[in-house]
Amino acid sequence: MLWKYWSLFWTNWLHLLLLLTIQQNKREDNISILRLPILKDIACGISKILETELLVSPNTPFCNVCSSHIDSDSELTISSLGRCLIIQLNRFIITDGVAVKNSAPVICKSEIELVTKLEQEVSFTRRFKLSGLINHSGTLERGHYTCIVRDGDIWWHCNDRAMVQTSLQNIDLTLPYILFYTAV
Repeated sequence: MLWKYWSLFWTNWLHLLLLLTIQQNKREDNISILRLPILKDIACGISKILETELLVSPNTPFCNVCSSHIDSDSELTISSLGRCLIIQLNRFIITDGVAVKNSAPVICKSEIELVTKLEQEVSFTRRFKLSGLINHSGTLERGHYTCIVRDGDIWWHCNDRAMVQTSLQNIDLTLPYILFYTAV
């Protein structure tokens, strides 16, 4: 199945993985995307974006009655997840007005669990299995993207010149740029 998409890889690797993901999940609305900060592991990144944040002026709601900003909290909850979960690690950051790459290792697991909260007291856990990842080597000025994708039980490492069969044990899961997970 994967070989018929090979020519697409030459023009755009992301389209290849999205195409495989959409084909596997049949509908685009089955896709959820999370953008995470670089922390020691994926679980820490997810916890970080779900933390309650104290908003301070000018990032607070403006009250027209008292003509001032009102201190408030902001909290993100995950209320639903598609069959495909795409996690983008924020590897490119702006420091002192200069864009730099954050190459810190992040522990990524081949299976993860996420909790969705429907209401205050109701939550569900959903398991996801790794189905692909995109790596970036090099710097912002000069770099190279490769992808690793699972087709059934077979893993393929794809770059500009070839697709090579590999195994999950041979994949470096500490420096990905984008991870693709499929619900189990």
